[in-house]
Amino acid sequence: MLLDIPAPPATGVILEWVVWGIALLGGTIVTVRQAVSRLVPRLKRAEELAEAVAHEVRPNSGGSMRDTADRTEAAVVQLVAEVAALRDDVSEVRQVSRRHDKELGRIADANEQIRDRITRSEDRQAAQLNDHSQRIHYLEAKAHQQKGAS
Repeated sequence: MLLDIPAPPATGVILEWVVWGIALLGGTIVTVRQAVSRLVPRLKRAEELAEAVAHEVRPNSGGSMRDTADRTEAAVVQLVAEVAALRDDVSEVRQVSRRHDKELGRIADANEQIRDRITRSEDRQAAQLNDHSQRIHYLEAKAHQQKGAS
């Protein structure tokens, strides 16, 4: 048994298919070329931007963002150390201030005691002066009476 194979299509139909295929392929190539021609400048621009960003994130002796970030980080580390030292200094100042406050409190108490002693002493002296004044007055009155009687 032989297989029944159909006869090939007419040569003109094949040629027509080939022509259409080439035309479609040519149109596709033109479209791809146009798309690529539009993409190439954009890709070049993206590459330039990427290079500019890469340049900024690499140290270059002072002008890049990386150098600025490094300087900023170093300054922050130094400031943290200085703040810690200041915190310690403030703590010491507070301790000294508390001691001084206690000492000033003791001095104020001593001053109050001295004022009380002075006041009591003044009161005693005033009482003694009053007493002496009364005695002198009594003696003068007595001496005056004795002169008048003599």
